[in-house]
Amino acid sequence: MSRKNNYGKKASSTGQWMALPYSVLDSRDYVNLPPSAKQLLIDIFRQHNGRNNGDLSASFKIMQKRGWKSKSTLGRALEALLESKLIIKTREGWFQGEHSSRCALYAVTWLGINECVGKDLDLKPNPKPLRSFSIENKTSPCPEVIPNRVQNRGRKLERDEAGRYISPSKQGR
Repeated sequence: MSRKNNYGKKASSTGQWMALPYSVLDSRDYVNLPPSAKQLLIDIFRQHNGRNNGDLSASFKIMQKRGWKSKSTLGRALEALLESKLIIKTREGWFQGEHSSRCALYAVTWLGINECVGKDLDLKPNPKPLRSFSIENKTSPCPEVIPNRVQNRGRKLERDEAGRYISPSKQGR
């Protein structure tokens, strides 16, 4: 049976999609990333199919197909993602000549690590995410990260003897 949209009509099939939680996008770690690292996170997460977290690659050959042109920019962006702990390395890569190499593999930290048969991961599969961004954001001291926090902006308004606000245009009277 096909799914229905909010209007009771058959929903159109739009293909695959990826869910990047707002709690990750609002986290201080994501906000402070350079633009190239944010793009790399999307390009790495684009490989995720729901069953392969831990088997995500950032090799230059794969990233070239996604528009990456510089190995050094890719390396800096990858290092920034690892430092921010938005991704974790699940397998060390190595190179021993033209026909003997394997790429490093990564996992996003807001999802659990899946079992990737035949990939020889350094980390064991674990359905529990390594980080809980929704909890981190609630306890963050950073006001930009905590949702629905009211910030006082602009000039402070003066009050009269009765405690009422005085309009800035009427203060000189």
